[in-house]
Amino acid sequence: MSSVKLSALEQVQFGTWRLSPKSQTITDGEVSKELEPLIYSLLVYLLENHGRIVPKSELVDYVWRQKYVDDNAINRAFSVLRKTLKSENQRAIIVKTHYRKGYSIIVPVEFISVADIQQESLRKTPELELLSNTKPLNNVDKAYSKKKKSWLKPMAVFAIFLVGAIATFFMLTEPFSAKEERQKKLKGEVLTWREGSVAVPRLSQREALLAYTHMAKGNNKGSLIVKSLISGKEWEIYTPSIVDEQAFPMAWYQDSIVYFQVVNYRTEEKCAIWQADISPLVKGISDSVKPQKLFDCKSANVMQGDIVEHGKSLIYTKHYYRNVRHIGRLISIDLSTGEEFQISTPPIDAIGDYYVKANGKQDRIAYLRSTGASTQVMLSKLDGSGLKELMMVNYKISAFTWSEDDTELNWLKAGTRSLVTLNVHSLVLSERDIDLENSSQFTNTFYLIDLFKNLRVVLANEDRERTLKRYKITPRELIPLPFIELPDEELAAGPLTNKGEYIFLSRNMDMEYQVWRYNLGVVKNIGTLQHNWAKEFGVSPNKQQFVVYEHDLKMDYQINIYDLEPFKKVHTLKLPGLLYSVDWLNNKELVLTYLNTDSKVVLARYNIMNKILITEDNDCFCFGGISVDSGQLYTVSAHKKLYKYNFEQKSHQALKQLEQKSWYDFMIDNGLLYIITLDTVELHSLSNDFEPIIYSHQSELEFYSLYKGFSENDFFVNAIRFKNNNFYLFDLLQP
Repeated sequence: MSSVKLSALEQVQFGTWRLSPKSQTITDGEVSKELEPLIYSLLVYLLENHGRIVPKSELVDYVWRQKYVDDNAINRAFSVLRKTLKSENQRAIIVKTHYRKGYSIIVPVEFISVADIQQESLRKTPELELLSNTKPLNNVDKAYSKKKKSWLKPMAVFAIFLVGAIATFFMLTEPFSAKEERQKKLKGEVLTWREGSVAVPRLSQREALLAYTHMAKGNNKGSLIVKSLISGKEWEIYTPSIVDEQAFPMAWYQDSIVYFQVVNYRTEEKCAIWQADISPLVKGISDSVKPQKLFDCKSANVMQGDIVEHGKSLIYTKHYYRNVRHIGRLISIDLSTGEEFQISTPPIDAIGDYYVKANGKQDRIAYLRSTGASTQVMLSKLDGSGLKELMMVNYKISAFTWSEDDTELNWLKAGTRSLVTLNVHSLVLSERDIDLENSSQFTNTFYLIDLFKNLRVVLANEDRERTLKRYKITPRELIPLPFIELPDEELAAGPLTNKGEYIFLSRNMDMEYQVWRYNLGVVKNIGTLQHNWAKEFGVSPNKQQFVVYEHDLKMDYQINIYDLEPFKKVHTLKLPGLLYSVDWLNNKELVLTYLNTDSKVVLARYNIMNKILITEDNDCFCFGGISVDSGQLYTVSAHKKLYKYNFEQKSHQALKQLEQKSWYDFMIDNGLLYIITLDTVELHSLSNDFEPIIYSHQSELEFYSLYKGFSENDFFVNAIRFKNNNFYLFDLLQP
């Protein structure tokens, strides 16, 4: 496929960058960067095939050299490559994505042979004058044009001797340097080969067994699997009996009993904690075990915990704290009596407590508290007393482990490949860079990672990708409409004109939230949000501004308004509580709901010009969300009842009782009510003129959020697509 092989070349010039194949580095004269193997191979193949569009399938065959590579891994590799190729000297795009076609290099490429390098070296020697018609290769390597001077001769002789000595030294030491570099690249052992997706790894206390959830391709049932890391054998411990039921491992007692959560995430009501003694399987006494149900729970979120007091108690994450679905706190339950007591008390504006591990002595627990994009590391006794905040970091920690002597906590830093160590006594924080093979495939996500005490880590490559889709509704079916696809996660969208122009929000692997404008087939990045966490995106009625809910590294939650032309933040509102939802009432007012300190949902209006927040209802029937249609506000209660709100009378008028089932979002548009579940779109009449029409989208996507389209019969939806993935085992102390 390639017309030029870089192995026969000394260097390659592209844009302001110069690539050295021998050292696998690029330089622009000021900055030098070393490329990891996968990114280097990807760049080399694109350079070898410059001048044409390289299809994604060709990259899979010649770069990854695998039969199958999921799109998410390819997109992340290109995201890393583009970030690497950015510099002060190189601001123009080098790699272009051709929608549904492939990728290409769009800057001039010059291949430089050994002879070219030697000739260039001669041109640079002060003893020779540069001919007037000779052009330098680039602005970095400027040729000398000075007249020869007699005093340069001895200096040149000394320089040649010095360069020769340095070159000889590095030639002698290169094998050792190369060996050391090879040692830094940590190779992972593939642990799972099942077709489908895997998630929620949980290592046993003695670290000989791995429990995880497996969902077969095309199957919405999540089975509980246990794998022996010694023998390699696997056992299916729990197989769901109904569709959409999932079994998530929570905790282990030694290497014998696994505790797990069974939940149907469509109803949330079917949630229970189970246990299974797998020692007969490990010892070869039996081929099957019979799990036992311990107690019921209520949560659609993944729960995690730890067994303490020699198997007597389970400390676990319990959601619906203060009746808020996503806020979790730690509960200790006596497994023999069922008696519970609360250990932690997260603030109402936090996402809550989500990961806990006891130390080896079983007298302390460390746990994580999320406040959005940041994490607090907490330490207490088993009963929650003696609480101490050890550290707060400006990123999400997904999992951690205690050291063998109980003096340190270790975790992987999100968004990087650094091993972080925190001394729980001195509070000294240290980091050590690690280099995982094919690191761009992995994300440090809560449900895809777990760590051993001896600093081995189980990681899974990403099992899903978030994307935006656009649909048109007809009387009989949903019709997918063309929509741009980016290598980043596409999160939200809003129309600007009725001619197909819109803006949308995306998030790249560096957790940057970027705003894009699409018009007539052209996508343009118009700006980047200032903070590292964002949601609740909406375009103003006049299409000149958008509102978004953000917070910064200090967990300072803000509702921000941005102008589109020119792109800039023009207004900020800080709420006395946690925002639930926000929408434009008109061009000068926002309507919003937030959770106050009494766990009540407050409905309020905000006048942008006067900067006045007006409370409409201190206990609103809008736990299920709000939507504005033609200046009229609609709300949905926690019990799925639809209301119309009257601002003059400050009252709610009940319109209709919706079906009591789990659904993820709703909106009112042109007098019609849209409701989405994971795999359906429902269309309702507000006046009950017709029975609800239910559309099944019948795709591998799961729907989560709705956004208005250009007319009454089209809309945008935020969806998740599941991918095949595997678990890998890395030894972080590998020499």
